[in-house]
Amino acid sequence: MARALVMRIVRAKWFAPLCLFALALFVRVVPIFQHSFDGLYGQDAYAYFEYARELFAALSQARVPPPFWWSLGYPFLLDAAFLFGGTNAASAQGITMLGGALVAPLAYLMAREAADAACKNIAGWVAGLICALSGQLVQSSVVVMSDAPALMWATLAAWLLLRYARTRGIWNLIFAALAVGLAVWTRWQNLLFAGVWFSALVTIEWNSTAKEWNSNCNKKSKPPTGGRAANGLGHFILGLAVIGLVLLPQMLLTVTTNAPLAGSSWLEGWSPANFFARTFDNVDGHFEYALPVALFYAQAVAHPAYLFVMLTPLFGVGVAVLLKRMRRWKHHRTLRAETILLLGWIAAMLVFLMGIPYENFRFSLGFLTPLAVVTGIGAGWLWTRWQTTSRRVALSAWIAIALLVMLTWQPRVLAPVLEIHARELAHARWLEAELGPNALLYTMELDGAVRYYTQVRVINLWNMERDELNRIAPTYLYVDTNKIRAQWRGRLPEQLLGALSETNALHRVGDFDGWTLYRVGDCGNCDNCTARLLDCE
Repeated sequence: MARALVMRIVRAKWFAPLCLFALALFVRVVPIFQHSFDGLYGQDAYAYFEYARELFAALSQARVPPPFWWSLGYPFLLDAAFLFGGTNAASAQGITMLGGALVAPLAYLMAREAADAACKNIAGWVAGLICALSGQLVQSSVVVMSDAPALMWATLAAWLLLRYARTRGIWNLIFAALAVGLAVWTRWQNLLFAGVWFSALVTIEWNSTAKEWNSNCNKKSKPPTGGRAANGLGHFILGLAVIGLVLLPQMLLTVTTNAPLAGSSWLEGWSPANFFARTFDNVDGHFEYALPVALFYAQAVAHPAYLFVMLTPLFGVGVAVLLKRMRRWKHHRTLRAETILLLGWIAAMLVFLMGIPYENFRFSLGFLTPLAVVTGIGAGWLWTRWQTTSRRVALSAWIAIALLVMLTWQPRVLAPVLEIHARELAHARWLEAELGPNALLYTMELDGAVRYYTQVRVINLWNMERDELNRIAPTYLYVDTNKIRAQWRGRLPEQLLGALSETNALHRVGDFDGWTLYRVGDCGNCDNCTARLLDCE
């Protein structure tokens, strides 16, 4: 009796997704409590969090929200969390962690839709476990950043589209389009995913029309004159309308406030010449990288933070299986939507990233789900072909070892974020002890941490103009001079630092962890050093 009950639970449709979600949630909660990490680090996380609080206040008071450099989807998601947990970092981190953990069960469901019936369970489990244990996805799930929720929306949209292809349920299409809109609104990089998603939708509608045509031809009746073709066009327009409705608030705010859209610099700077380049001067300064851009982003297919190299052959098998399906379409007069969706998603993201003048390891997260699903399909195909017990045991052990390596690699992926957070907190505490309660501080990179953890008034050096430097006594400057001269040479931060030094307006107060604290103001040689600074060329 008990055994029958256990078997019934194990075979239930919700059992595998629930287990994967629980595992994914566990590996994300543990480092948060181990390191007392609140999800805030660097500049971007503080920017998202601070703007979400401003947006929450504006919406609560029925005011027009202020402009924002990035898209508003993620701040709106944080505001939804603030309704339940309050306007604090714990709420922001909690909703982000939830989104990241949901990727695993959604990848499982997506793999089951994309794989053949004989191997859908194996494909689903492998895809789900990769997403649950991926170190980069774990990192992006515990920080207050948009990457993990954006991937969650994209994965949901892809699964619902494949489900729509099988069931033809119109609500699957509506919710899939809604998820596409949220994916794009959360992270502009998903515009590439949206293009691939629409290509797959066109394929689905084409298949439906071709099926009706073949059916009528077999019955020696007249071919269809409208019917499914008209419905297909209507479904395409419906998808566009739903996505447009989701993005409407963003478009209205952009038009009314003339807010710039982040990411346009990468699009404007995109070039095939960047594929093998390693040195760049872009909006974020001067950078020299160890690897060419193309190789840097391609390593996601064999890196333990994404897909450990032992799983790469299974990914190759999955690609071969999907391409073989496409080669059959000429005989069956139907295209395979899952092939276009999965391989197109990976290809579009990779080609774009390989051409931007910038390297950031987390950017490859945008195609982790299709990477995991294609690998799952490859594993499932081998499982069905290898009928002997010994081969299946060997395959299971191979996958288990690879997943174990990915699990043990997670601390290495989390370490840089935790180190940055600890260093920022130490800087903030040191500054709080050094500066008085009325101090005004100019700095870069640390302004978010200083603003959140201390009472010191702080302004980002990047956001100021030369004529804005005033003497609200006492005024201080806190910078990493070596980094400014290396990364920002010839730019405003270096120009400002040089002008202050030349006019003897900087007076060294102290040093901490490679950074220097200066007092800006009276040097004893003039009444107003700031005035001298503004007069100098």
